[in-house]
Amino acid sequence: MTIVKYNDNDKTQISKHFNVSEFKCKCGTSHNIYIDSNLVAILEKTREKLNAKACNIYSGFRCVSHDKNIGASGNGPHTQGYAVDCYFLDQERKRIPSQNVCLALEDLGHHFGIGYRCGGSTNESGNTHIDTKQRKWYGDESISMTKSCCNSFYEYFHKEKKNSIKYQVYDNTKKKWLNEIIIGQGIGRMSYAGNFGNPIGGIRIDTLKYRVHDKKKNKWLHWINGKTNNGILSYAGNLGNSIDGIQIYNAIYRVHIKNGNWLNWINKVDETAHGYAGIYGKEIDAIQIK
Repeated sequence: MTIVKYNDNDKTQISKHFNVSEFKCKCGTSHNIYIDSNLVAILEKTREKLNAKACNIYSGFRCVSHDKNIGASGNGPHTQGYAVDCYFLDQERKRIPSQNVCLALEDLGHHFGIGYRCGGSTNESGNTHIDTKQRKWYGDESISMTKSCCNSFYEYFHKEKKNSIKYQVYDNTKKKWLNEIIIGQGIGRMSYAGNFGNPIGGIRIDTLKYRVHDKKKNKWLHWINGKTNNGILSYAGNLGNSIDGIQIYNAIYRVHIKNGNWLNWINKVDETAHGYAGIYGKEIDAIQIK
C-alpha cells in the first residue's frame, strides 16, 4: 500500500477516471486528503470489470471528526485513506446493483474490504464499501457494519462463479438448440457455440445481460437478463430469423460470420461500431465468450 498525501484543493487526475477532488472529506473544513494508490487501482479495475460508464464516490477520505460525526469509530479505513463508499453506473447510466459490484471485486481477487449494501442501503442503490486495509472483510452492511458475513459472496448470494457460466445458441438450419458451452473452458470446437455455415437465431446466457440484432427486422431486440425469467427459460432472438449483432454486458466476446471469419473481440457495450459484435447484414453462425 502507498498512502499519498494531497492538499485540500488538489485536483490532480490520479488515474484515467479518478481525480483527487473525488476523495475529499465532506466535513466542510480545509485539511489534507490521504489516498491509497492501491485503492485507486482497484476502483479502475472494478469499473472496467463492470463495463461501467462512471463511478460516483460519495464518501472517500474522512477526517477523524467527520468519521465520528456520521456514527463511525473515528479510526476506520476511511480515516487512513484506504476506503471509499461508492456506486457504479452502467452504460445507460443506471445504477449497478451492489451485489454485482461485490461479485466483480471477488472475481478480481480483492481479498480486503467489501461492504455489500453500504450503510444499510438497498441492493439496487449500488452503494458499496471498498477498502484496501490489510485484512479480509466481506460484510453485509444491512445486517452489521463490523462483522463479516461470509468468505465468498458467491456462496452468500447463492450464485455460480462466473467461470461456470454457460451459454448456447439456436441453430436455424438444424432447428434446435445446440449443446451448452462453459465460458473459459474447452478447446477447439468446444470453446464456442455454433456450427460454421449455419446461422444462429437465438442465444441463451447464464446470469449476464444481453441482446441481439435481428437481421430480418433490422433492429435490436429487447434486453435479456440470464436464461430464466421467473423460472421460465428465456432467450434473445426470433427463432428462424438470423442474428447479425450481439451485445453482452460484463463479458469479452466475439462472433464468427457465416462464410467468413472470427471478428475482433469486443469488451464493451455502446452505440459505436466497437460496442457490439457483428456486422449488420452479415449472418452470425458462432459466438465465443470469455
